[in-house]
Amino acid sequence: MIDINFRNISDEEFDWLVGIFLADGSKCRERPRTYRTYFFLNAIKDTKILEKLENILKKLKINYHKQIKKRNTLFVKISCKKIFDTMPDKKNSLYIPKNKDAFIAGFIDGDGFIDFKKKSFGFSQTIVKWIGPYISNYLKCKGIKPWTSKIYRNCFYYVASFNKVNKNTNIINFMACRGKSRGF
Repeated sequence: MIDINFRNISDEEFDWLVGIFLADGSKCRERPRTYRTYFFLNAIKDTKILEKLENILKKLKINYHKQIKKRNTLFVKISCKKIFDTMPDKKNSLYIPKNKDAFIAGFIDGDGFIDFKKKSFGFSQTIVKWIGPYISNYLKCKGIKPWTSKIYRNCFYYVASFNKVNKNTNIINFMACRGKSRGF
């Protein structure tokens, strides 16, 4: 059994990992001693995100399995109790990151978009009910006023000006998909 040492990755990488998990991950316990953590990505659109995720998992020396299902859904499956225990419970816990920009970047990489033509970025709030207000308040503290554009299918959609975010935070620098426009 390999001992996973989180000191092998930076705080920024860990916070990004938790952010992407809260956006596009889940965990479940199968059988008495089987703990699974999943990341769900788009096999076509999320190549940069997958690359960043794989780099972090390799630094942690974690074995993982990738599988593409229908509609280009890519499953990254990890069978490791330590990762399972480390990832927060989506519905019942508030995660306090050491690096808020990296954490938010991970969440936006999972459930967000960046549009360089319109100079905006945004994200949707789904299962993790506290994250929308958390990110919104953080951006307000940085002088960025995000707005809720609409509620659609029980999700809040937040959008903010890319120029202000790029100047006042490092969120864009921590994003895996920072080099190109990406939609939900």
